[in-house]
Amino acid sequence: MPPRKRAAPVVDPEDPDFKPGKKVKKAAPKKKADSKPAKTDPELAALRFLLSDDAAKMIVDKDKKDDKMKTDGRTYRTAPGSLSPFEELVCAVVLAKPISHKLGVRSIAVLLNAPYKYTTPKALQSSTEEKRQEALDAAHTQHRQKTNAQLATLADAVIEHFSTSPTDTTLGKLREDSSRNPDEMSDLITSNVKGIGGMGINLFCPSGTRGRADDPDRRLQAYPDFEFVYPFADDRSLEACEEFSLPADTAEELAEVVEKHREALNIGSDEADLRKAYAIVLDRAVALSLERLVGAAKKVIAKA
Repeated sequence: MPPRKRAAPVVDPEDPDFKPGKKVKKAAPKKKADSKPAKTDPELAALRFLLSDDAAKMIVDKDKKDDKMKTDGRTYRTAPGSLSPFEELVCAVVLAKPISHKLGVRSIAVLLNAPYKYTTPKALQSSTEEKRQEALDAAHTQHRQKTNAQLATLADAVIEHFSTSPTDTTLGKLREDSSRNPDEMSDLITSNVKGIGGMGINLFCPSGTRGRADDPDRRLQAYPDFEFVYPFADDRSLEACEEFSLPADTAEELAEVVEKHREALNIGSDEADLRKAYAIVLDRAVALSLERLVGAAKKVIAKA
């Protein structure tokens, strides 16, 4: 049986170079595109997670959600920059106690939300001892009597020394009287607010004790009028960031990393936006470390 003839290649008669009998070379088969996705920068992946709702939800105590967690139809967020400077000072008093991060966050949420809403010096000062005790009992926190007394003295001190009016929450007078110096600001607070101590003051703003490994991270640098604090991170916060494989030998190095990925992280163009993002990274990294959730967080990052 004679061999079968190969079919002539198909050519387009409209081709200007077409000639009868002209052989056309078959096009080489296209190579399959590489289906493997590009690897995400590990720094960017860690920062993206720490700034995400997933990280925030992992920190929140899910077992204690109730109506006290909402006010005026919105959930009170405790991320740096989402409260007022006065509310941050309330946070510092609560978190100065030896309690877990989740218990501290829950206590803050109860104190700052309806029906208590201790969001101004006036609201806290006008409250009764019994009402403050009721709020602390509702939060199921520890050291309730001591915290109750300290909250009362806090309200008096802020109205007398740090604010221009009982409803002023900016702490502008404190900022100006300290000449915008973190150490002087810390001295003014510790000399006027009973019981806040080193742990609480270091949560609120940097001071001369910034080298302690057990200091909590600083939140005040997230606020527009406190840019003179930025960039700051205590040793404990830097160690927590290193657990997420972020370069964090110094606060300046970590700030540079956040700024480098600014566009990819959709951080706003305002410098206050950058400071807030930096403070949130510190806040959530140390919270996840304290709650021993870094391993779980890394699994979420790996799946993203």
